[in-house]
Amino acid sequence: MEVEKLSWPYLILNVICASIFTSYAFKIESVELALLNVFSLISNIFLLGVYLYINPNQSLIVQFFATIISCQVFNYDLMSSQACGALGILAVIMQQIVPLSQIPSMIETRSTAHLPKHIKYFILLEIASTLSWMCWSFKSGHYLYIIALLPVLVGKSIQLLFYLWVKRIIVMGNTGPISFILKHLILYFKQY
Repeated sequence: MEVEKLSWPYLILNVICASIFTSYAFKIESVELALLNVFSLISNIFLLGVYLYINPNQSLIVQFFATIISCQVFNYDLMSSQACGALGILAVIMQQIVPLSQIPSMIETRSTAHLPKHIKYFILLEIASTLSWMCWSFKSGHYLYIIALLPVLVGKSIQLLFYLWVKRIIVMGNTGPISFILKHLILYFKQY
């Protein structure tokens, strides 16, 4: 595993996001939501542990433990389920900014060399998972979770769109809504 391919801020934000939504799930007494987020929390803590094992940097170790300790604040009864949900939405938005920050270099180099090898499968899996959880949230009446999942769906769709553009599966010369959206996204991300 190449450590450089794992994004430290993305993994830290995953831990924060999973902690917030685990707390939210316990506050609204949703077992399904709690199981999903506990699994995500454990998985991301494991990945952070692997990252630190391979790259034992003192400042990263401090960040890791500070994140774990500070995430305990979401479990207190003083924080309402609405506050947890709102913080969760903010964390999800921040979580999607990290991978989107790599798009300007993808545009400049027209390469995915700096991305993990099987990123397209991960993105497709995230989109499918997000859609299934949106359906569950709609069915069970957890509309706040749908709002939290919208930035994930949009962010992963943008990543997939750029991945397909870099791999020349989507060609800019074509007319249609995808080319129109991609053209404007390229103009937007070129500013950064």
